[in-house]
This record gives sequence, C-alpha cells and structure tokens, in this order.
Amino acid sequence: MLSEIAHPGILSCDHLSTVPIAVDAQWRLPPHAHPFHEMIVVVRGRMCVETQGVLLRAKPGDILFYPADTLHEEWAQGSTPLLTTCLAFRWQGWTPRPPCVVRDWLGRLQEMAAWLCAENDAYFSEAPAFRQILLAAILAEYVRLSDDTEHEVVDRARAYVRAHLDASFSLDDLAAAAGLSKFYFARAYKALTGMSPMRDARRIRIEEARKLIVTTSLGLKQIAPRVGLGNEYHLSRLLKKHLGAGSRELRQRPRA
Repeated sequence: MLSEIAHPGILSCDHLSTVPIAVDAQWRLPPHAHPFHEMIVVVRGRMCVETQGVLLRAKPGDILFYPADTLHEEWAQGSTPLLTTCLAFRWQGWTPRPPCVVRDWLGRLQEMAAWLCAENDAYFSEAPAFRQILLAAILAEYVRLSDDTEHEVVDRARAYVRAHLDASFSLDDLAAAAGLSKFYFARAYKALTGMSPMRDARRIRIEEARKLIVTTSLGLKQIAPRVGLGNEYHLSRLLKKHLGAGSRELRQRPRA
C-alpha cells in the first residue's frame, strides 16, 4: 500500500545498495535468496527469473521485484548482453508485493533508479536521508505501476475519443488529452492496451456504431457521421471486417 511507504514512521531503511550490473548473454545465477528485498530495472537485453514455480520474463523498461528470502534463479535471454540496475534494500514495516514484473512505461522508475545509483558515493551531510527519499519515491512508483487497473493515460485518451466521436482527431490530439508527448504517449498506450492509440480509437468508434445499430432504428447513413466513420459504405465495410456482420445481421442477433 502507498500509505505504508508514505507513513513518516516507515521512512527509515537500514540497508540500501544500488548498483548497475552488466553481464554477457550467457550469464546465469543458480537458485539463491537474499536477506533483503531486491528490485531489478532492466536497461538493456532480456532477463528471466524463475521463482515459486513462476517464470517471469523482463525486457528493457520492465521492473523485476522479489521480497527478502525469496528463492529465485536468474539468467539472461537472447544474444544481447544484459544491463540492469539492481536495488537491494531492507525497509522496516513495509509489506512488499509478491514476486512480479511490472512495466515502467514512462521510464520514470528507471530514471529515479539511475539517479539513486549516481548518489551511492554522495558525501554531503544529508546524503543518507536524500537516498531514502529517492528510494521511497521509487517504491511508490512501483506500487502504482503494479496496480492491476489501467493507468489514467488510457482513461483520458478514451474519454477524449468518446467526447469527439463525430470529429476527426490526430495522435497529437490524444497525446495532449493525456498530458504526454506524442512519443511517450504512443509507447505507453501500446504497453498498457496492446494496441496503438488510433487503432483503439477506431475500435471505440466501431463499438459505438454497433450500439446505435442494435439500440436504435437509425440507418448507417445517420450513424456513420455520429461516430466519425465517414459514410455508410465505409462503416459497412468496417462492420463486416471487424464484427463479421452487417447492420441487418447485428440487429437480428439476440442482445447480450
């Protein structure tokens, strides 16, 4: 829980080690466990972890995590040498998540981990407290990313699509609605939904057209402009391509 990390009494880790690790493509560690929590940020290459009968696969931008005393086996996968940032820490009072892999789709956690790594040898008076604050931010971001719900970037974009169904819009428009640059937005959206933003927008348009077909007596000529799908001929082709039926067949089907 984020509250466990944010609670003032919890901000006191008694061990912290952050180190970049570069190994070749044949690297492998036999089953082992640590007395500390371990978080691995995959920067380059691919990595596999087998733990508690589960196989976890991670690629650049993924975060691996396993709690203290968790038996796990690690190895590089593929031909690309593996580069990771490893965070090893103890945190009194924090209830960690089970072993898992999450996607750092905006790269924020990776940037904070690199920042924390750069502060390993800092010697100013407040350096230990500064490192603890950075670690707390990393853990908070990890908890947010490991939540099962979709991130608000998808909700914002889909809300924009539904509010502008009868209009044309671009990838730039959707990115602006989500509050991200076009590059980061497209990458994040694909990671979260498995499809590009514009493809998902078309899916929403087609689904809204289907709803109007089965709930109203409107013809395709009236529905097409309402959902931004050009004319009735274009809409008819999309219905048959994506839903496998025309308007007549859709209206004859039993409603779910």
